[in-house]
Amino acid sequence: MKRILILDDSLTTCLMLKSWLTKENYEAEIATSVEEAKTLIKEKPFDLILSDIRMPGTDGFYFLSWIKKYDSAILVIMMTSFSDVETAVESMKKGAVDYIAKPIEPQIFFQKIEAAFKLQENRRQNEQRCITMAKPPFDEYKALVERLDAIATQDVPVLIVGDRGTGKNLTARYIYEKGYGAEQSFVQMDEYIPGNLPYTVIGEKSEQELLQEALKEAAGGVFCICEIENLSKNLQNDLLCFLRSQKNDAHYVRVVASSTKGLDKLKELLIPKFLDLFKENTVHLPSLKGRKKEILFFADHFLSFANLEFGKSIKKIATEFTDSLVNYAWQGNIQELKNIIIKAVLLSDDSEIKACIVPGLFAPTALSATRRVSDAEMEAMKKQNYEKMKILEALELAKGNKTLAASILNIDRKTLYNKIRAYHVDTLD
Repeated sequence: MKRILILDDSLTTCLMLKSWLTKENYEAEIATSVEEAKTLIKEKPFDLILSDIRMPGTDGFYFLSWIKKYDSAILVIMMTSFSDVETAVESMKKGAVDYIAKPIEPQIFFQKIEAAFKLQENRRQNEQRCITMAKPPFDEYKALVERLDAIATQDVPVLIVGDRGTGKNLTARYIYEKGYGAEQSFVQMDEYIPGNLPYTVIGEKSEQELLQEALKEAAGGVFCICEIENLSKNLQNDLLCFLRSQKNDAHYVRVVASSTKGLDKLKELLIPKFLDLFKENTVHLPSLKGRKKEILFFADHFLSFANLEFGKSIKKIATEFTDSLVNYAWQGNIQELKNIIIKAVLLSDDSEIKACIVPGLFAPTALSATRRVSDAEMEAMKKQNYEKMKILEALELAKGNKTLAASILNIDRKTLYNKIRAYHVDTLD
């Protein structure tokens, strides 16, 4: 049963809406002040909150901001008078899922609630889809999946090698999901040491102390290291000692690492004995350029994703558009293709993605999430500046939707939040 909280300084309004909701088998509670509402929210898990915008002492915007910080998963519908509709629309930009004007009509009231819960379910399904690796039905990818399925059952370190955007993070997640239950941890190193940067001291703790905390959190599960080539020699030594000394018991930590560098280049960057741990279980991910069948498969996959996320029903991609997709260089591989399809869906109003939008999709711009960065430019940038740029690009493309932005970046939502804090990114909300 869905639990709904009604916040309005009018007790009469609260009781009326509670009566309506109870008759429709919702569990409803009321509050006539923001402080009372905050107390209830801390005591019980609510699925949706109906909040008046204008209340004595404070307003609904303050309360909405507090909810988004306390539990961003709670849906909020703002209630307002007809004269405040513009204000209500502004509340949606700040995180409300919808608004309803007073006097409230029962039919519209329940339509809004049902639509909000439907959107919540779509987002839940889409968030799961974000971390689900697509499996193209073609020989090379079939062989790759078979290899991953076999590796997932072994307690051995794994190295995933591939160009940017080939799906290294999703592959690491796939190994975890195939080999572990939901009760085991999946810990990413950059949640503890932002960007895997070789800092001697980060805040008040050394990188060694942060590594120990991360490994403790990962006990019994998977410890994921993105861009392993950025590990300092000290951290490589610490990890080597840890992996050699740990027992194969319930607290065993499996390391899954990734890199854009090949083994030959990694030999120059990593301690030989550390790299040797991964040699027997190195997985190479294919690039996308020139693979027509794979490009079209992923395009359809991401079209379904974007339809669900934005509530659209685009059924096909025009032939001229698919020709552009097939002939494109795809320096950003699968991730770049995902961004292109998302942009195409956002720009399309019909049931088909048409060729006329192609020029706006592939032309590089300063804040395009598909911006092509040359190898020389990428190497010249410090890693944290590059990551911050990509986060800003993804947030702009996702219009501030952090779940979608995390998917665009192929990281989980928690990691995105940690990076936003670490890099002091100004978000759109």
